[in-house]
Amino acid sequence: MGAKDRDSLKTFVKSLDQTERHVLLMHYVDRLSPREISRVLELALEQVVHMIARLRERFRGFVASLNTQPGVSAIA
Repeated sequence: MGAKDRDSLKTFVKSLDQTERHVLLMHYVDRLSPREISRVLELALEQVVHMIARLRERFRGFVASLNTQPGVSAIA
């Protein structure tokens, strides 16, 4: 991953609210299951599952928008 990709990823993560950021990092970095995340954050399991799905879709959209910008490489 190049410097532009890292900067783009940081921009995406910074655009998230605190709960979304926690869920994203717990799921993809710490590798916690949705059930574990729901326990730690005291959220309903369904809420966590839906949030992960929404975050995945938002990230896809974010990457797609990068693909339309000249001089910006795609992360995915």
